[in-house]
Amino acid sequence: MILVKNKCWDSYSPAGQSAEQDLTLAIDMLFNHPNTPVYISILLIKRLTISNPRRSYIKRVVEAFKNNGKGERGDMKAVLKAILLDPDLLAGESDVGSSSYRLEQTKFWQG
Repeated sequence: MILVKNKCWDSYSPAGQSAEQDLTLAIDMLFNHPNTPVYISILLIKRLTISNPRRSYIKRVVEAFKNNGKGERGDMKAVLKAILLDPDLLAGESDVGSSSYRLEQTKFWQG
């Protein structure tokens, strides 16, 4: 039995749906979950830039995930732009204030 928000999956997925419809419903639920922007943003920041980002840096990337400026959620182009061109990253600042986290490759993205 699969539980979603302490309810059986069957209460979210109408009976008689195809496997493709069930999968689409599950993906939509995950994509629209309130924790998804935070999880994806932290994961990408840590993989692409610094391992100890400031909360303000994370918040800016989360906002880019939630709204790309055109009202679209999950625009990865906007998320990656927010990650790679963030002022904290370009200034070499992390949560501990170390300048050793500067990502020299971001100069490439600035043009």
